[in-house]
Amino acid sequence: MLINLTGVLKRTPNYAGGMLRSLATKFGHAPALLFSLLAEGADFLVVQVAALAANSALQQDSGMSLIGIFGGTAVGVACYFSFRYEGLYEINAIRNEVRVIGAMFVRWSVLCLLLTLSAVLLHHGGDRARLWLLLFYGVGLAGLCSERVVLAWLVRVWLAQGNPLQAIGIVGSGELAQQLAGLLAGKTAGIKVAGLFSDRQSTRAARVGGIVEMLELAKRDAIDTVIIAEPDMRADELRALVQQLKQQPLKIYLMPGPFGLEGWGAAWRDSQALPGLNLLPLVDKPISEMSLFVKSAVDRFSALLLLIILAPVMLACAAGIRLSGPGPILFRQKRIGYKGREFMIFKFRTMFVSERPHEKLTSRHDPRIFPFGTLLRKTSLDELPQLFNVLRGEMSLVGPRPHMPQATAAGRLYFDAVGDYAARHRVKPGITGWAQVNGWRGPTETIDQIKGRVTHDLYYIENWSLILDLSIIFRTLFALFGKDVF
Repeated sequence: MLINLTGVLKRTPNYAGGMLRSLATKFGHAPALLFSLLAEGADFLVVQVAALAANSALQQDSGMSLIGIFGGTAVGVACYFSFRYEGLYEINAIRNEVRVIGAMFVRWSVLCLLLTLSAVLLHHGGDRARLWLLLFYGVGLAGLCSERVVLAWLVRVWLAQGNPLQAIGIVGSGELAQQLAGLLAGKTAGIKVAGLFSDRQSTRAARVGGIVEMLELAKRDAIDTVIIAEPDMRADELRALVQQLKQQPLKIYLMPGPFGLEGWGAAWRDSQALPGLNLLPLVDKPISEMSLFVKSAVDRFSALLLLIILAPVMLACAAGIRLSGPGPILFRQKRIGYKGREFMIFKFRTMFVSERPHEKLTSRHDPRIFPFGTLLRKTSLDELPQLFNVLRGEMSLVGPRPHMPQATAAGRLYFDAVGDYAARHRVKPGITGWAQVNGWRGPTETIDQIKGRVTHDLYYIENWSLILDLSIIFRTLFALFGKDVF
């Protein structure tokens, strides 16, 4: 029995690592997000267990039990916001249990003190209430400390097995870039170095490729952070490089020469994005991993709900298309989506079947549109099948509208007409967007029209919030019958 138990304990890190890898595949390439969600869920669960344990120990009557559960839930919610404000759900904090436990002790004590004051004000300050609060405080504190120790251990197991928390591409091919790559190569830091990338020719370092190759890796989720380690780069070169890198949702840092390595070997401070490095942040991801997760969850739930509610309307649309003539009910077309990846968008067909359906963009009073199709376009009902794209994770309810790869304005490709055009692909495309509710709908026949749309799309990306999404959805309802719909 002892031998078997010893074997199980030795294999526990392997079991834990395998379980974490399995969970991480569900979250794409964001293991840090997985650990953050585990920490948030574990904290809230511990608080609820502490409240139930205190109720059970004192055998409270139903009224007092409800008060205890309500108080525990209120403290649990307060804990979430307090811990998040302190940064205790960031991966750098999760892996440092000593620092986390100290911060949690202070905040847990303050929140429980506030709960005690609330009980006094509500005239629930008897002996049983004081004992309940003491049990709740003790069980909750012990549970929070224990689960954070376990979480820190899981992070160490993950890192010890060579699994990265972030993948870094280094721009540079000189001595500084080589030094940086060597320092970051240690797997215990949770960093994977994708390689050195530079458009400059150099024999001093083995380059993986140029900037275009780096962006392709970022497109495939193989890079999420970029460090520019070219100390002799001119300001205009740096500006152009950053503009090019902003095609993808990357964190971009600048290493200010050899000074950037002077902090190496120091302890990992929570305020640092990378261990022991003095870096200048240039560009952050437009939407954090946690916010992307919340936005995606809201999108998919809302899309499923809308598909159920609007099923009769969609069936009526399908029947109208079928009665309008031969051809498929749905129209599929290639569009550019998140990170520049192509996908097939779904719409209700509004045109007569053609041998060359993609030969040109739709224009006002287009003779290819049949009468019922005009009604669908006027009411924007032709866009409803895109809820399936949202459900598949290819689109969002709100975001920049997706365009065709070869779309043009005044005879020029969108990519050539607007320098920042590719930057709009840093978030998922949407059924509606900031540009649409601000009047930038309909045809894009001039360069100014596509520039106006891109300007509004970039504003949305840089100022994203759930409140902004809700306001755009609300304004969309009033813009459905606008004059620019055709």
